[in-house]
Amino acid sequence: MEGNSYVGATARGLTKEVDIPTPWGKIAAKTYGDFTNPPVLCIHGWLDNANSFDKLLPYLPKDFFYVFMDLPGHGLSSHIPLGLEYSQSVYVTAVLHLVKYFKWSHFHIISHSMGGDIASMFAAAFPKMVDKIVLIDATAVWVYLGGGNPANVFRRNVNGIIEHENTLHKKKQKYTHEEAKKRAISGGTTTEETTETLFERGFKRHEDGLYSIRRDLRTKFWSHTWDEPSPSHNTKEFLINVKADILYIIGKKGFIAKYFGLQWLKMTCTETLSQAKIHDFVTVDGDHHVHIGNAETVAKHIGLFLCKISSSKL
Repeated sequence: MEGNSYVGATARGLTKEVDIPTPWGKIAAKTYGDFTNPPVLCIHGWLDNANSFDKLLPYLPKDFFYVFMDLPGHGLSSHIPLGLEYSQSVYVTAVLHLVKYFKWSHFHIISHSMGGDIASMFAAAFPKMVDKIVLIDATAVWVYLGGGNPANVFRRNVNGIIEHENTLHKKKQKYTHEEAKKRAISGGTTTEETTETLFERGFKRHEDGLYSIRRDLRTKFWSHTWDEPSPSHNTKEFLINVKADILYIIGKKGFIAKYFGLQWLKMTCTETLSQAKIHDFVTVDGDHHVHIGNAETVAKHIGLFLCKISSSKL
């Protein structure tokens, strides 16, 4: 039978599924470890899902409680109501719902790509709640990767949302397994391993053996409020509230290396996150999804960082 070769962490008995109720539906998440241990929230990147962190699981420190969330409109989480758009504030609100559900007073964050922007925004809004942040191939300073004039980008996204909503009366498109994998690759995954890892939560298999996309297609047109080519004054005024300890892990062939460079990252992020304690900028072999392709090395750096005493407690 044609199908995906990768079996997710829940199907293998490593993680447990949890549905967190929200006014618009649910936030789907997976948990790993003893819930009495210090909590770590894992936030995936744009168009990805909670499986993004599966490959890290065998190598992460066991004395933490990990929660891997599907952001709204991604994976198994509910889509937001029609007429609305995906934005940083929507995602931060979802994080707050999750934090309140688990009744955390403070926690750590492991984030990838766009998840880093969400992590820094949450940490700025609630600085006493976030102790440490791991940023995997992310800037966390809301810098746009290009694509033209910001107004043109915004207009394209708004038009895209409306055009998508006007097609919802049509029957959902289905794909063969190979077609679905090609769709995933065109959506931003870069390797066979990354595609296979994200596929389980990213696509739904139907009785006829065909697949459909789970995520809300409006997520592709989320509201861009990033700056270009460097953080604005307002961004700096907002992110000055981040007090957490921070570790950057950058793939040598990832988006950050390609579009910005390590020197730009060090200079810009040190200036913008001026009240945070940036421990290190680590570069490792791998692409944008370096935590999937080089999980053991990435997890080693994460483990050393999480197990350090936070600077706020020294």
